[in-house]
Amino acid sequence: AGMRLAVLSVTVTNSGSSARTLHASAFRLSEASGTVLPAAKTSSTSFLRNLLQPIAAGATAGFRLAFVIPMNAKSFELEFAPAGRAGGAVPLTLGVE
Repeated sequence: AGMRLAVLSVTVTNSGSSARTLHASAFRLSEASGTVLPAAKTSSTSFLRNLLQPIAAGATAGFRLAFVIPMNAKSFELEFAPAGRAGGAVPLTLGVE
């Protein structure tokens, strides 16, 4: 059964009072079967090559995320789990276009 490339446009807003860094590993797709897919390294942008991206306090940044998914997969759930300090709340909000 082959694979296909799915590209999602997302925005992340930093509602905190200081800059935050974001890593591509904060995003993944979960398939109904339980398969978890990380963001693919298929773009020339530094974000998808897994480099940290700073987001200034109060700013919104847009990214395109690519995922390699099975052709026969029907539904996925996008998970957003940015790293926080010592399990505290992270002031980042995800939007999907």
